[in-house]
Amino acid sequence: MMMMMTTVVGFVALVVARGALAVDAQSGLVVDGDRAALAALCAAVGADACALGLARGEEPCGGSIWGGIKVGCACEGDAGCRVKTLVMSGMDLRGTLPGEDGRRLERGGFGALEVLDLSSNAIRGGIPEAFIASMPRLRELYLNLNLFTGEIPRSIGSLTELVILNIDGGFTPKQIFVESFVPAAKRSTYGEPGVYFGNQLTGSIPTEIGKLINLRVLNLHRNFLGARGDSYALPRSIGNLKRLETMDVSGNQLYGR
Repeated sequence: MMMMMTTVVGFVALVVARGALAVDAQSGLVVDGDRAALAALCAAVGADACALGLARGEEPCGGSIWGGIKVGCACEGDAGCRVKTLVMSGMDLRGTLPGEDGRRLERGGFGALEVLDLSSNAIRGGIPEAFIASMPRLRELYLNLNLFTGEIPRSIGSLTELVILNIDGGFTPKQIFVESFVPAAKRSTYGEPGVYFGNQLTGSIPTEIGKLINLRVLNLHRNFLGARGDSYALPRSIGNLKRLETMDVSGNQLYGR
């Protein structure tokens, strides 16, 4: 029997989560690995000013650059700078994540990245396993308010330092406006996967999510999560998240007990 999850345990407000973001304004030469990872990400999601700037040899560290992208770095003299925070929210990005477009981020490519915010764009396609695995030190991940489809990658379990995971599927008025191919009659409702009203992730919530032992905020609201045959609406491994403070899985198609 299908069970629609309507109860919200806590409420994840984006404005609250935003307060956790801090961008370090240190400047200097970013290490080659971080530069390559940033170039691959910018090219894939369609941040053309960023991709062009890196190709010209411009340095990303130092605050807000390339049309509002915020890059925070930690610099250690001759050792160079590591990218720690990357905020590309609300930039009308319309590409895909590295891996979906043929570009790859090597495991640990963003080896020092702690905060990644790609929220409030129109990035589509799947969330590749390798993309998640490229950020082993990540503490905050914001993929909410985009156009992602497919399943939550099992490599999410490798992000054991993660504190905030936000993949909210809700759409924004801006997205409704820019996606002109959506029939007018459907622009204020949620449709089937592929119609694009925001993230529409499908399949079971992976058991690997129970490995995120430092997680405090989990927002999977308004996707299409759930699979017939699931014994439990949520994986039993959720019980491992002893530090979890807020969780929103409402508005999905969860099955089981």
